[in-house]
Amino acid sequence: MRFPRDRRGLEGLPLQLLIILVILGISLPVIFATWMNVDAASTEGRVQAEVERLAAEVEQAYAYGPGTGLRVNRVDFSSGTFSPVEYVRIGDDPAKSAAALIRFKLGAQAERTVIIPREVPVTSPGGVTFTVGPGVYDFLLETVRGPGGQIYVVISRAP
Repeated sequence: MRFPRDRRGLEGLPLQLLIILVILGISLPVIFATWMNVDAASTEGRVQAEVERLAAEVEQAYAYGPGTGLRVNRVDFSSGTFSPVEYVRIGDDPAKSAAALIRFKLGAQAERTVIIPREVPVTSPGGVTFTVGPGVYDFLLETVRGPGGQIYVVISRAP
């Protein structure tokens, strides 16, 4: 059996490939930009939810009173595919107003701030801002009474 000769078949293939490349060249940037926006929104929403969960746990630890501790498991501050988590800063010196804040920054976005409910002061074991980068963490929250009688929460990484 013999196939009929078609000399146009060779000319048609490069044209079809060129059309496919033009369509891909037009659509890929749109698809990529959409993917980046979805990733940024997803990462921001996840980190915001985790920060709010941590703030609620800090308030709960504070409500338990001095001498108590609370473990917070699997707080997810991991980066997205295209939107990195730069930092999450929790509290400050208990005497400062920033002690009741949790701040975080994602990539090129502006820093976001969450106020801890009831403006509970939080600090690190060294009495300064507790800072973490991207990752998944377990935290230990301990409620203590300071030298001046002020009650605040000390946050540290759980062992």
